[in-house]
Amino acid sequence: MENIRKAKKKLYIIISIAIIASLFIGREIYIHMLSLAPSNYSYLKIGQRAPGFVGTYLSKKNKTPRKISLAEYNDRKLILYFYPKDHTPFCTLQAKSFRDNYKKLKRHGFEVIGVSTDTSKTHSSFIKKHKLPFKLISDPEHIIIDKYGAWAKKSLFGKKYWRTNRMTFIIENGIITEIIIKVKSKNHALQVLEHHNRRHHNKK
Repeated sequence: MENIRKAKKKLYIIISIAIIASLFIGREIYIHMLSLAPSNYSYLKIGQRAPGFVGTYLSKKNKTPRKISLAEYNDRKLILYFYPKDHTPFCTLQAKSFRDNYKKLKRHGFEVIGVSTDTSKTHSSFIKKHKLPFKLISDPEHIIIDKYGAWAKKSLFGKKYWRTNRMTFIIENGIITEIIIKVKSKNHALQVLEHHNRRHHNKK
């Protein structure tokens, strides 16, 4: 009887863990689905001058937010990516992809800036936890996000939400050269390089 009782208890624990895990995974997939940008996005177009902005970020050394503007990158290549939320699975995969391929991106002349509605404090903990070598702009009023058409009203299973679209803009000398809508979170840095290399190959 004791063995049966122990077996039932173990089974109960396994089932409970499985239920909790499935609920968590389901929730994250649900959040990810809300972040998908529409395939017919047309707010901004390739070849258009990128909307100027001034945002704030926390540097690694300072606890006071510092200002940063697009104008600082007018003579460089910039990967400007919008994402829903720090510390969530898909956003973490995306950030880690940029982190792991950061040196390769730098060799191609790229700088990376992420933008979300999270606070500077949350960004700071996200950067420290995953050792991110690039800047994250805090845009709680979604001012920059609006300028790029990445703030959208979503409807899923009958419920309506306002949420940041997961999308990336490649900007060279102040001009939008690529807009990536179908973001592959885990391999996004390589996806950016593929788009960039394909564009330059086609120009030859």
